[in-house]
Amino acid sequence: MSADRRPLAALVAGALALSGCGGGDGAQAYADRVEEARVGLREAIANLQSRAAPTSTPAADDRALAAYERAARRAVERLRDADPPRAAQEAHRRLVAGVRDYAEAVAAARRALRDELSDPLEIRNRLRERAVTASRRIDAAVADVNRALEG
Repeated sequence: MSADRRPLAALVAGALALSGCGGGDGAQAYADRVEEARVGLREAIANLQSRAAPTSTPAADDRALAAYERAARRAVERLRDADPPRAAQEAHRRLVAGVRDYAEAVAAARRALRDELSDPLEIRNRLRERAVTASRRIDAAVADVNRALEG
């Protein structure tokens, strides 16, 4: 692998776009919990992105991706701890699944990077595709949660 390559972490930043979630009268605690998860993940991604170098090594990629994975898994835990109103439960399950899929995509990229015969460009492309798919699922679930909360 070439040491003169763009870091995988740079493509991960911004790939996940959790939208805000507004709450209704009986759903404010739930909306606050979803917002906490969203803000925590966005802040972690912004922090990691600000530290990304224009080139990287496999070890640096692994460290950065591990941090992204931890941030996504923390968001999943926060979302799992949320107690969605009945009308938002199905959308909430899809939201948790979308964030979990994102974390799993990053974990898969980390595993692939450990293979010395792997192609970093192929790994990047695969991660980008999976992150975009997860982001679309998350955005759709958040929109459904918002509709359910507006009621």
